[in-house]
Amino acid sequence: MQRIVQLLSVLAALGGAGTAWPADAHSVLRFGGSYTAPTGDITEGFAFTGVDLGNGTMLAFDGTLTLEPQEAAAPTIDFEYRLSDRIGVDVTLLRANSDVDGRLRGTYWINDSTTGLLIDTGPLEATEDFGDVTFSPLTLGANFHLTPESKLDFYVAPVIGYVLYDNLDLSGETLRLKDDFAWGATAGLDVPIGKGRWLFNGALRYLATEAEVDEAGAGGESLDVNPFAIQIAAGYRF
Repeated sequence: MQRIVQLLSVLAALGGAGTAWPADAHSVLRFGGSYTAPTGDITEGFAFTGVDLGNGTMLAFDGTLTLEPQEAAAPTIDFEYRLSDRIGVDVTLLRANSDVDGRLRGTYWINDSTTGLLIDTGPLEATEDFGDVTFSPLTLGANFHLTPESKLDFYVAPVIGYVLYDNLDLSGETLRLKDDFAWGATAGLDVPIGKGRWLFNGALRYLATEAEVDEAGAGGESLDVNPFAIQIAAGYRF
């Protein structure tokens, strides 16, 4: 939070040397990157037996497996057309490849491979990198500009979108995922650079979206993604 405050202070200082939105500019193209932080997961029952540990013993487990997509960088581009000083239509595309962590919680058993005798048992909680998933949200927003006469152009927007999901790769096993409709919100700030048409942009986005497994027998299972995205970009008004 302290870094965000410092960044906004720098942008405000830069904006003091700039100008408000040019009268002959009706569009802005913003391009940069986002830091995406998915907030959802999926938890299912999970069990296995007879895993050879290579030292004359076998491992068995019974419990749950929670899959959680992790933070990732994402190139981002968005285009806004201003209908008026206060309202604009915005189209945004970003693409993120997120690692997927798997968290095991349950009970383990270690048995002798030859005799089957129990050697050890107890609770187990462990997290490992299970794979990755790529998602590409394409969103449409209505930007409401709250400070149209100011050098610092602050806007908020309700957002709808469509999310393209690549296959979910889990340690060599590939699961098809269905694309998904999404909804969310955006809050952003444009800060002009000098007296020209270039600007800095910072934005915070949220999308509610889930990736449903498109496999026979999946039973409608889905991985909640629900990412927050912090965008830092350059822009050009024209």
